[in-house]
Amino acid sequence: MIISRSEEGKHAVNHSLSELANKVETLTDHMRTEQAVMRNLAETQVEMKPILQKLANSTGSGGSDESMNAHLRSLDKNMQRLIDENILSRNEITDALRREIRLLARTIAATGDGN
Repeated sequence: MIISRSEEGKHAVNHSLSELANKVETLTDHMRTEQAVMRNLAETQVEMKPILQKLANSTGSGGSDESMNAHLRSLDKNMQRLIDENILSRNEITDALRREIRLLARTIAATGDGN
């Protein structure tokens, strides 16, 4: 009876460890993707800098400047939204991983108490 409980506990721990490993792998993949997106975003911003500088230095009609400013504000808002969503996503995955680790620790502790 005790041996079967011990075996069941080991299976539960192994299953929990397997799930945790899968979630860590998913987190790692997500972070790599996120890093690639951020790198592309930075490269795009670097490429846009001379263009934006040219636009800032050029003289044009007042309506044209207002239109450019509106587009730039829109770009800025969208970039900030992407960054905020990226941070939120990272936080959600980190919280999920923490919950899984807590559950695994409890499972291991419960299995240890049964022995």
